Amino acid sequence: MNRKIIAAGCCCLMIAGLLMLGGCAQKNETASTPHNDRPNKEDTAVSEIEDGLSSVEFSNIDISVIGADIYLVTGDKYAISYDLHAKEIVERSEVVGDTLYFSTRFDWEWKPDYGDFRVTVTVPEDAQLNHVKLSTVAGNIVDSDRTYSEAILETTSGRIELSRMNVQRIDAKTVSGGISVTESTVSKLLAADTTGSITLDGDFGVVRAYSVSSDCKLTGTLEKEANIETVSGNISVSVGDASVQAASYGTVYWNEADQGHAFKKAEGETKLLLKSVSGKIRITTE
Repeated sequence: MNRKIIAAGCCCLMIAGLLMLGGCAQKNETASTPHNDRPNKEDTAVSEIEDGLSSVEFSNIDISVIGADIYLVTGDKYAISYDLHAKEIVERSEVVGDTLYFSTRFDWEWKPDYGDFRVTVTVPEDAQLNHVKLSTVAGNIVDSDRTYSEAILETTSGRIELSRMNVQRIDAKTVSGGISVTESTVSKLLAADTTGSITLDGDFGVVRAYSVSSDCKLTGTLEKEANIETVSGNISVSVGDASVQAASYGTVYWNEADQGHAFKKAEGETKLLLKSVSGKIRITTE
């Protein structure tokens, strides 16, 4: 009986995995002609630069891939390069208007492959980006030293790492990775994580952060307010003078002093709303 239950559970997990990958592939079924199928890594390592895009300017980026990291880097010209798993097929790679589109689909035919899979977008140093949308299932998203208006960043099992950014709005989501925004200026930041960690350091206007079991840390300066909530993760905040409402069935600390399960401070230039079910909350002033 136990063996049958275990076998049935394994089948359910396999089906769930296939459905997830199928959903990712289905998302991208509206595009252009894919690359030809390739039998193995030696013959098929997709590692090339789209020469047709090297001289085409764009101010918006829309990328949706499955198993690759996504990097934005600074270079002499506009370009995109990629190195994908043999089962991940390029579906669309083009600039339409002022937007770079790049998406992939999943090839259901099994193919052996290995490597460090990535998509790299190169942008000149003086380029102004407006809207950036980056999505990957099993990869990281990395960018630094960049200015743009809005970013929507999503990954399932990867990390989101941003440093020295100047962005009006960032919406970052991951499940089992982590979110890191450091040495950055962000007017509005939305961050959601399940089991990774959320680390925010810089100058922020409004912050909204939610986590299930990961820790959330906010340091730097805050112009308006921060609302941070976790289930079992710890919360650590140091942003100068602020009014505070903090509550947790864990312990709340104000400048390392134990406040029990709740703490409230009415005066302050900005506002902190901190809530956890069982995690510890630590608030310190500079």
